[in-house]
Amino acid sequence: MTDKNKIFKRKKVKSAGILIIAVLTFSVLYFFNNSELQSALIFYPLCLFNTVTGLYCPGCGGLRSFHYFFHGDFWLSLRYNLLLIPVLMLTAYYLFSEFIFLFFSKKLPKFQFPVWLIITIFIVVIFYWIIRNLPGYPFCYLRP
Repeated sequence: MTDKNKIFKRKKVKSAGILIIAVLTFSVLYFFNNSELQSALIFYPLCLFNTVTGLYCPGCGGLRSFHYFFHGDFWLSLRYNLLLIPVLMLTAYYLFSEFIFLFFSKKLPKFQFPVWLIITIFIVVIFYWIIRNLPGYPFCYLRP
């Protein structure tokens, strides 16, 4: 076996181990973090930015949104953090493509992020950060 094959095999075993640990971690959190009261008290740390400034950052409500998304309550997930769903979809595609490559040695198309798209995403996040902190009727729905 060549050195390149040994390195690839070692990387494959390491990646499989990380994937298994991630799946087990999410499974344990899903099954043992089922009650609303328990999850609100234990697994949701306070946002440091919100604690210091009293304002909501773009990530505020992300853990609760993640929780409700994986418990099947998609509308409540969107209510807590609107930006989390696209991030979860991109992450899921990335993990799925890594899984396919790891076990079947087939590559799925990778996302190419041109500069204009990165700038647009940055502007959307900044805009979301500002409008979720504005007082008033329509903006209150963006707060966690």
